[in-house]
Amino acid sequence: MLEATSGLFNDITLEQYHEYDLAITNRMTSESITLNSAPLLTHLQVVPNRHLRSLRIVNNAVRSIPETIANLPNLQFLGIEQAFIRVLDLGLLCALPKLKTLQMINNHIGLVLPAHGSSCGSPLQDVLLERNHLTTLDMAVFAPFVAMTRLFLQHNHMKSIFCSNATSLPLLELISLGPGNNLSWIDFELLHLPASLTLDLKDNRIKQLPFLNHHKMPALARVYLDGNQLSTVDLAQFHRHQQIDGFYFPRNQLHYATCSQYVHLPLLSFLQLSENMLESISLENCSFPNLRSIALDMNRIQYIPVEIYVGDVSPSCVLSMRYNPIRCTSLQTHAKLLTTPQYHPKLLVTNAARCVDMKFNGQILISEPNSACCMV
Repeated sequence: MLEATSGLFNDITLEQYHEYDLAITNRMTSESITLNSAPLLTHLQVVPNRHLRSLRIVNNAVRSIPETIANLPNLQFLGIEQAFIRVLDLGLLCALPKLKTLQMINNHIGLVLPAHGSSCGSPLQDVLLERNHLTTLDMAVFAPFVAMTRLFLQHNHMKSIFCSNATSLPLLELISLGPGNNLSWIDFELLHLPASLTLDLKDNRIKQLPFLNHHKMPALARVYLDGNQLSTVDLAQFHRHQQIDGFYFPRNQLHYATCSQYVHLPLLSFLQLSENMLESISLENCSFPNLRSIALDMNRIQYIPVEIYVGDVSPSCVLSMRYNPIRCTSLQTHAKLLTTPQYHPKLLVTNAARCVDMKFNGQILISEPNSACCMV
């Protein structure tokens, strides 16, 4: 049926496919084939075909990528999702000279086999391995894939990720390791990542800031550590990472956030510290001239840290302190911050409409008819 249909349509999408086999023949001229549900499919038969550029199969019983996948020299996208693949052999990808995206979401992959040789010339850019069984991963297996730009590893229940050999991935811009993993540490000391990099570690079990060598990650741009188990954050640890533009630490167990030594981060624009246990914040040694926002919502802060505005931190940042038990005396003293400038004030606090819900026992008038919640 697919062979006959391919002569009529360049792109084929079937919502249901009820065969045990899928044959890609040399007579098929379609450039894209998508099977959105093929629960009986167990076997792929592939003969040389220069037309197919995209193959995606969802909800199927395939257990491995066949070696004959090499018969698709112009394939750019390969997706086998919700299947039973347990082992991913990266060597097979080296036989696909135009493959840019590999999407193996929601399989049973617990082992990634490396490709042989230092480089296979693959143009592979995006690797999506979410919702598999990769409890541990050695990043060295990706060494031949020097064009890789994004790696997605969420929801693998991963306990460790490391690099056993010196490896350079010069174009890698995103490593997504959360949510859905169990990492308490990462070891990238042998991994060279020179591109502008975002490291996403949200919703893991990290208790201490990971060591990120600036020689190995000279253009580190953003670090997401939402939903971990951090109790303290010392931003001095990042003083050599001059390309950082955002830190994200919400939903931890932070009691302290500080700079233990002088830190100048010229590009830092956002500092997210919401939903923690902070009673105060000290950024006395911090110089962040480009900082636009500090989020401190849902902490335990009683006094507005006005030193942020008069020190070297940043003269123009917006301080968000909603749902903190701010003392009415402190709020009254610095009430001007609530209205200056008029349309984009420097200080954001809990609106009076939420005072009862959040168990505040006081409020002050900002401007008619607006009031702000506080604690007497």
